[in-house]
Amino acid sequence: LGVSTLPPLPKDVTDRNRTSPFAFTGDRFEFRTAGSSLSVSWPGFVLCTVVADVLREIADELEKASDVNETAQHILHRIAREHRRIVFNGDNYGQDWVDEAARRGLPNLHDTVDAYTAISTDEVVALFERNGILSPDEFQARLDTTFQHYAQCILIEGRTAISVVRRQILPAAMQYSVRVAAACNSVKEAGASVEPYATTLDAMCTLAGKLQDGLAVLESAVSETQPIENHRERAEAARDRIIPAMATLREAVDGLECIVDADLWPLPTYAEMVYRR
Repeated sequence: LGVSTLPPLPKDVTDRNRTSPFAFTGDRFEFRTAGSSLSVSWPGFVLCTVVADVLREIADELEKASDVNETAQHILHRIAREHRRIVFNGDNYGQDWVDEAARRGLPNLHDTVDAYTAISTDEVVALFERNGILSPDEFQARLDTTFQHYAQCILIEGRTAISVVRRQILPAAMQYSVRVAAACNSVKEAGASVEPYATTLDAMCTLAGKLQDGLAVLESAVSETQPIENHRERAEAARDRIIPAMATLREAVDGLECIVDADLWPLPTYAEMVYRR
């Protein structure tokens, strides 16, 4: 750009890998935390398309310029000024980024459905079409496939949760409740205080009731989501109905795990997975 020397430019050499899912690590960007069943090919070619499109805009402007060096400096300055709000060097996984993104007016999408809905615009379709990457039909096919895959995975998780709770967790809770009730009656006949036993039994019965209610809600959510034919609507139903129902069901399961006899509990606990060999 007509400059003969450059001043020393400070370079961030810290490890950003642990604080950003898409980290800039000095001379490159890296994808982090991608699941074993996921591929970065889709975001990879999306990013390449975006970069190519911007480079085309810059090239078109430079080719019309009478003074290329001066125009290039203006372009770089304009890009840095208009888009510097996307640069964040803090912890992308913390609440600070959520608050800062809102302050900067940046979108902060929390789930797959919102993320893919956000790119379902005419502007994005035109981006891929004018660069010869995807036709509108090809772009829509990828979106439909993604929504379909998301909904199917959540449906499988929902059915699995129903099976595990109905066939393993609930029977264990009932078996322990019977044991506590028998102990309560025996202590009562002996003339001693049954308060500790009664308290445990009440807690068990309350959580078992919540478990039954949660099962009914989850089963309803799964059965009503399954027949939806529109891929996006099905994915939205899976997100809005099945996931919250599973979270509510888990609350009751977590409560029972803290009470039921370890010998009766059918699944490994976190403590067993961490500390037992």
